[in-house]
Amino acid sequence: MKHFLQHLVVFSMAFSASVIVLSQPAVAQDAAAMAAQQAAQQANQQAMQAAQQANQQAMDDAQRASQQAMQDGMNASQNAGGPMIPPRRRPTVPVTPKGPVPQQIAAAHTVFLSNLGSAPNAPADMNDAYEQFSQALAAWGHYTLVDTPGQANLIFELREIAPLTDVSGYRGDVASYATPAFELHIRDEKTGVVLWTVISPIEDFGKRSERSHWYELAISNLVSRVKVVTATPLNPQEIVDLTAMPTTHDARNVLILTGVAVGAAATAGILLHHAFENSVANQQQQQDSFCLAHGIPLSECAGG
Repeated sequence: MKHFLQHLVVFSMAFSASVIVLSQPAVAQDAAAMAAQQAAQQANQQAMQAAQQANQQAMDDAQRASQQAMQDGMNASQNAGGPMIPPRRRPTVPVTPKGPVPQQIAAAHTVFLSNLGSAPNAPADMNDAYEQFSQALAAWGHYTLVDTPGQANLIFELREIAPLTDVSGYRGDVASYATPAFELHIRDEKTGVVLWTVISPIEDFGKRSERSHWYELAISNLVSRVKVVTATPLNPQEIVDLTAMPTTHDARNVLILTGVAVGAAATAGILLHHAFENSVANQQQQQDSFCLAHGIPLSECAGG
């Protein structure tokens, strides 16, 4: 019995030792698998972070590209189709001056019309403008045109001006914009004093036929503005003419800006699409490289 117990103890100790020896490789294998899994998760997180950074960088690049495309489009519109026309406010109907108007203007019966010429950069032909304004004054009938200043109560001095109203530059080139107008000085013949000045803007835009229309309208509006100074009521057509302006100004600018905006948006969209595809590919490549380096099957990698 004593020998049996001794053999049983020895057998039990041997069996326990064998169990411990056999379990050690399994524990080691589980620990290695867990470490590999943790490493794969860490690599996945790093790849995700890298992808987010790549996406943010792509968005920043797309924004810069969009701004550059906008600027390039504006520059192209200047080089190809000419500079954008500066915005103009719609003219308003002049009102009778609140301050005292010299009585000589309304009380006068005779007028001598003088042609003072035009500024060098003025677009209209002053000979034609002088003739048209003379005819418009005669058609109004408020004044009688005379041949000499001595016969006149007032002297109307007509000239065309074109003051600079805007300046822009690009790559060393400078473009200036003028706003032409007909200017009329109303001078007292006896004293030689300028009693009043009336200005009628000219819409210098479009083809020759269109420009001729706006020149004639500016002359007609000049007479209407003189009527306002003399407290003469305007008819409905004269009121409409005073507020008329070409719509092509705004339409051309809108077309240019719309085309530039569409081009910039398309550029930004393409850049974002390619940046997203590149970030996903980089993430997958980094993850596969890590798994292969650590002996992990690609099918068991996160996302595999």
